[in-house]
Amino acid sequence: MSATGSGRSPGPLARRTGVCVGSLVRVRLFAPFDRLCGRRDAVVEFPGTPTLADVLIRLVAEHPALERYLLRRTGDGAVDFTDYFLACVGETILLPDDVLSDGAEVKLFAPHAGG
Repeated sequence: MSATGSGRSPGPLARRTGVCVGSLVRVRLFAPFDRLCGRRDAVVEFPGTPTLADVLIRLVAEHPALERYLLRRTGDGAVDFTDYFLACVGETILLPDDVLSDGAEVKLFAPHAGG
């Protein structure tokens, strides 16, 4: 068993300190997000328990090309989220305020129409 007690490998912070003090979230990116990021997945580490909003904001900070698809900035500097994406864990659709557990795998899709 790993230092985190979960059976998975500890994150970089845990490897340095020997104690896991945060959460790792894996994001699987589907078209067009994978092309915009140049990768099919990303792993983000947080000092606490993140929400989907935290994960999306971090992804945009690391991959600015995602901003126009995920975020809508208001005049006062606040951030809102567009309706252009669908995020889920397993078969559960997520909202920005949903809390993600350590080790969660979020799938990020663009909604498509057609048959």
